[in-house]
Amino acid sequence: MVIFVTNISGILFYLLIIALILSLIVGKVAKRESSPQILLIGRDEKTRTYSYIILLCSLILSWIVVWKRFYAALSPQGFDTAAYIYHAELLDLGKYEYVFTTTKVIPYIITYVIYRLCNRSLFLTGILLPFIFASIYTILTYISVNIATKDSLLSSLCALATPLSFFFIRLTYDLFGQTLGISLLILLLALVNRIIEDEIKLGRINARSQVSLIVLVFAILFSHMHTIIFLLPYLFFVTLYISYLIFTTHKKAFGKKAIFGVISFLIIIFWSFIMFHGEIYWLLWKVIPEEFHLFSFSTKYWYWFVRQEIALVWLLSIIGVLFMAVERYEYSHIFLTWFLYIIVVTLITGYVQSYRFLLYIPLGIYSGAGLYYVLRKICLNVQNKKKKIIGAVLINSLVITMFVGVLSKAYIPQYVYYPPEQSIEQLYYIRDTFGFDNKSTLVLVYTGYKGSYWWAYAIIGENIFLGSLEMLLKNRTDIFGRKVEVSDNITLILATHIYGEIPEIVIKHGTQVYRGIYKIQYSVLRNLYHGIPN
Repeated sequence: MVIFVTNISGILFYLLIIALILSLIVGKVAKRESSPQILLIGRDEKTRTYSYIILLCSLILSWIVVWKRFYAALSPQGFDTAAYIYHAELLDLGKYEYVFTTTKVIPYIITYVIYRLCNRSLFLTGILLPFIFASIYTILTYISVNIATKDSLLSSLCALATPLSFFFIRLTYDLFGQTLGISLLILLLALVNRIIEDEIKLGRINARSQVSLIVLVFAILFSHMHTIIFLLPYLFFVTLYISYLIFTTHKKAFGKKAIFGVISFLIIIFWSFIMFHGEIYWLLWKVIPEEFHLFSFSTKYWYWFVRQEIALVWLLSIIGVLFMAVERYEYSHIFLTWFLYIIVVTLITGYVQSYRFLLYIPLGIYSGAGLYYVLRKICLNVQNKKKKIIGAVLINSLVITMFVGVLSKAYIPQYVYYPPEQSIEQLYYIRDTFGFDNKSTLVLVYTGYKGSYWWAYAIIGENIFLGSLEMLLKNRTDIFGRKVEVSDNITLILATHIYGEIPEIVIKHGTQVYRGIYKIQYSVLRNLYHGIPN
């Protein structure tokens, strides 16, 4: 039964791609003008009030979906969660120069604020992080759709659909930088769409809109650098399209502003390369040759993820895409082309983690638009009271079905990377005894440690070596290729639930400082190992 359902999800995803292509081909031709009554739906004061209630319900649903994972396992979850906490601690120590050269500056600052509000509790910060970023994602989805369509009802339904998908679950597990980057990206797409339809085509470009675009691009850049790299090719074509519209529609009046837009785009690219040249170099010469299989058109790296999604979400997305193309084309073609861009990049690159590309699909917007269309057809446009009640029951049934489906997938055991109690006890003992980020000590983390290595960083500091004692003594890099320079006066610390089985030589010549925790001077150990062949 499960296999059948997941296959249905895969089939519906392919149907969604077909619907997307058809909508872009025939959308402009098939689009129809909505009646004044339909255009007023979602824009009157009463509906706006209802939309705020739906938005509040959306937030509550997002919190419940996140809460489910902690109900199953009460500990911070996700591999990268502790990385955000570690960088918050660095900010707390005043190490701004390090944090502000990373690729996730804004998420780290948000984490720092939460960390301080939690009275510097690592555990509580790790619990609260997904709730905060889930809320940001839901709220910015509402704001983005409202900017693009000025329809508060459609906006609230898109916000409602946002947490009701497996995409949302994966993002909020530990991909907080990407979650914020996507949230801001959706806002950027909405603003671009608004500028094209309400300003350029009507002959009134607002300088504030241009500034807002640039600010948003830089906000994405400092939220998740990989998002901006993924966005730049698309943004380049959008810039060309906008320039084309300006030069063909308003040659004299807007020529300078078009040039300003292109120059701004080039400045953003140049600034990105200056700020993150190391990361970009690593991507170009390390990641792409090893993890990209260009033009392979393989589905093995992402199809499994598509099948995890709830079938009803894909079905509503198909309806939503067709609805957006026919009845909201002016305010949705940017979102539709963005979807197509993601699919093309995913297929062409053959990236081994290409499911991360699919996460850029604002699925809540498409499924929310489908929900809106169904609501309008069976409820809002119906005069018969009995039929309205039946329609309302059906809509609620759809939402409940999505909610039950997403709740059943909300906890992913494989993403529980919080170390066992014994490891946590030893990590905190080392922290309490030797201090955080004490450069006169080096803690070895090896096979005895079960959990995300970021928790070792978050609790102990940067003074850790991810590898065996022999690797360190033979002056090798750690298991991630990081070179650690060790001076003679460094104190090595090995613990049973962090390192693993303690070597006999350490037990014999070192000092036991706590149950299963030993320390030994590096110079002493090096001299004892002197005869080991390299």
